[in-house]
Amino acid sequence: MRKIKQHHMYRKMQRNMGRKRTHWRFQYIVDGFFQVVLLLIIFQFIRTLLLPTTFDVIFLGILTVIYLFHYFK
Repeated sequence: MRKIKQHHMYRKMQRNMGRKRTHWRFQYIVDGFFQVVLLLIIFQFIRTLLLPTTFDVIFLGILTVIYLFHYFK
């Protein structure tokens, strides 16, 4: 019985070895930051539709890429 339990714990440790663990407070801050980024994307999209300038389009693209990298990680 003891070998099975040790083997189970070994497999569980092996699964978690490749993952980076972040502290829950830091993850809470990061999630809040990306909620603000999403609001900025929506505001910037509306602004770009009404008055498109080169800066607005580039800034909207940068914000969108940052948000998509976080979303699909």
